[in-house]
Amino acid sequence: MQNWIVYIKEHVNSDLWGFILLDYYYHKKSEDYKGTPSEFIDEMLRELPREGIDIVAFHRSLLSVCVHLLGIDFSDIMEKSIAFLKSLTIPISDDQVRSIVAQYEIYGKQEVFRETLATSQVSIIEKQTTTKKVNSKENVEKIEIIELPLLSYLSRIETGKPLEKYVMVFVQHLLGDFTRLIPSLEKLGISPENTIILGIPYSTKSNVVSYLRDKKEYTVLTPNNYPFTEYVDKLIAESVKRAKTKDRKILIVEDGGYVVPRLHEQYSDNIDLFKGAVEQTANGIWRDRELEQKRMLKIPVMNVAECPLKQLIESPLVGEAIVRNLVNLLTKIGKSIRGKEVLVVGYGNIGKQVADNLKRNNVITYVYDFDNTKLLQARNDGHSVKDNLAEAVKNKFAIIGGTGREVIDRDVILLLDHNTHLINATSKRAEINFDQLTALTVTNGIREIGGGAAQVHKLVNEKDVILVAKGFPVNFYGEAESIPDEDIQFVFGLLFKGVLEVAKNELKPGIHDIPEEIRQDIATLQLKLRA
Repeated sequence: MQNWIVYIKEHVNSDLWGFILLDYYYHKKSEDYKGTPSEFIDEMLRELPREGIDIVAFHRSLLSVCVHLLGIDFSDIMEKSIAFLKSLTIPISDDQVRSIVAQYEIYGKQEVFRETLATSQVSIIEKQTTTKKVNSKENVEKIEIIELPLLSYLSRIETGKPLEKYVMVFVQHLLGDFTRLIPSLEKLGISPENTIILGIPYSTKSNVVSYLRDKKEYTVLTPNNYPFTEYVDKLIAESVKRAKTKDRKILIVEDGGYVVPRLHEQYSDNIDLFKGAVEQTANGIWRDRELEQKRMLKIPVMNVAECPLKQLIESPLVGEAIVRNLVNLLTKIGKSIRGKEVLVVGYGNIGKQVADNLKRNNVITYVYDFDNTKLLQARNDGHSVKDNLAEAVKNKFAIIGGTGREVIDRDVILLLDHNTHLINATSKRAEINFDQLTALTVTNGIREIGGGAAQVHKLVNEKDVILVAKGFPVNFYGEAESIPDEDIQFVFGLLFKGVLEVAKNELKPGIHDIPEEIRQDIATLQLKLRA
């Protein structure tokens, strides 16, 4: 028996694994094995290692053996599958989870497994997070805390500690610049005891987490997968618990509209505990505005995202960062964008800046937007324009989504040329329908290139689609820090003042613009500092 077990372990990543397992099952049956096929699979899974496994290929073999050859019930298979995923000591990426879910499609069980997985995913992520944290202290000293003059000045002129009476909740990109914001807010009363931080997975830097968690002793939640609704639930539940224990209100500072909509959907019974929120992205404000238009928004939300200062000054900086990091990622996979035909979808604040920066880098730029006024502006700016997306995507080296909404769905994916590069230029993973892309990808059809700089999907039509940065926003991906702190500190100034506006005033429920006086003060400070 021991030789069989060793053989099965050695071939766990082989295409033959399922057949070896089946041979062993019938060998045991011939020796009067009394266990059921289900019990046999449980025994084998207990013997397997918890690391060094190609989890997608392994799961495909497991599913095939259980369904076709051993006749195990689907509910039993799903239970075994999830239990094994929970037990792994290796991190499971979002793309691996999607690939595993997609394996159930041919059986018509994809949605059932997705729902089953959703109820268990927190445990999987927690297992990964714990594993990552073991080695986190080695990175503590790699963070150099540099005070930003604008934030330093704002915190010095503020009297008292207006934030010490609140439970503070942050959902943010945990980049180096976040470590500059925290000390300024600490002067106003935030502390590890009254603060919970959730890092957005695709941009979180491990040394920043280590600094916040190990050196500053903050509660930091770090999901590995996207989306991360389970962690948002955990964040809300923990903040409510602390607020009730300490008789405090909760103040949200978020990037992307994760907490406010979820609060109204699932936690409305506790909404009176929330003082308000500050939102810094257009995508988040869009989600909050949907609630407001339905007369469902029950807390005040300070709108940093649409502050004219942020839109006018930050957008060009973001456009530069997107193109700069895109060039770096393409270099890692041996590609150049110069002289290539590239389509930018969406000509808003970010899309315009991306297209303009591409043009300055000798790229042949095309623009698609559903708004003809935007197309006219793009034409006047020197770009070729397309008013039909199905035609626009053809014969392009790359397609860059800059809308903040889904634009690349199944129909568009099937129109793409071989080796088309897909790039996300906005927050989240909103531009591409990843479920449909996964469903169109052949078995074992995903591979990474350039050391993880991109991901190739082999489609059912035998064409390859290349996801640069695996479909995540390129300006945050990998080691990128997006925009230099010196340039972007005015946004943190707006956040800082926005937090104080919510904390110190009794604002009515609804979306509130940053007051003109604050905008002018921040602009004046930034102007003086840059001079």
